[in-house]
Amino acid sequence: MNLFENVLHTLFDGIRMLKDIKISGKSMTAKIDPNVRVKVQFVSTDYQSQYDALLISVDGRGSSYAHMICTRFSEILGNLQDPKLGPVPLSIHESDGEVRWNLPVSDQDLKKISIEISEYFDCIEEEFQYLRQEAVKLEVYESELYQMFGHHPDLSMLEYHGSRLCARTSVGGKVTIDLASQDAEHYYSALGVTSEKPNGKKSMPMFFPFSYYMGDKQHQNSIYIDGEQDIPRWNKYIPLRKKLAMANSVIECVLKDQRAALV
Repeated sequence: MNLFENVLHTLFDGIRMLKDIKISGKSMTAKIDPNVRVKVQFVSTDYQSQYDALLISVDGRGSSYAHMICTRFSEILGNLQDPKLGPVPLSIHESDGEVRWNLPVSDQDLKKISIEISEYFDCIEEEFQYLRQEAVKLEVYESELYQMFGHHPDLSMLEYHGSRLCARTSVGGKVTIDLASQDAEHYYSALGVTSEKPNGKKSMPMFFPFSYYMGDKQHQNSIYIDGEQDIPRWNKYIPLRKKLAMANSVIECVLKDQRAALV
């Protein structure tokens, strides 16, 4: 094991969120989960073959998540005292097959670097916990929209984007359906619907409250999806037949609006 590999083991072996760590030469790869990969490399920011920093990149395959940071040892430790040159930044020198630190490095110095890196990955872990929760929520919203509209005979080319559904209608128009908050944010109490006629003109947005179409007309916004929960859920049990009946009413209004443009 050379010096580069030894340092990488010292700095990263204790980070619990990293799995399947592989170290070779100046670089390391690891996984946070099956779709999120980490790569670490020693890099030179000033002089060739004088490696004074670590480049850490996190990439979520199949998602838009990406993060990269370049951390110089001197940013963590400051410049260290060289007996001949005075204060200089710490680096690993590679020359004529020899790999060495340019200055004596203590276990305490490596511990400081390790703590800084661990704190960085703690922040990454918090971000991923949030993203995972959001992903679960989006799946729930898509499932609800699919239950209501997924098999409707007048809709085709359905595309789900979390709390939004886009589709084409049987009369040649388009429709966008959103879970909508009327009062409190993240409490979805209605469907917001935008109809685009076959001629390309859009109608004014329409709102369809769940409480009106699912049997509680006397109490506005009394039926809603609670998006504040880790896993969003209806605030009361809603039979599938009521969801489908509301979906039919929504699409009837959309088709009536779009057919008017054909006359």
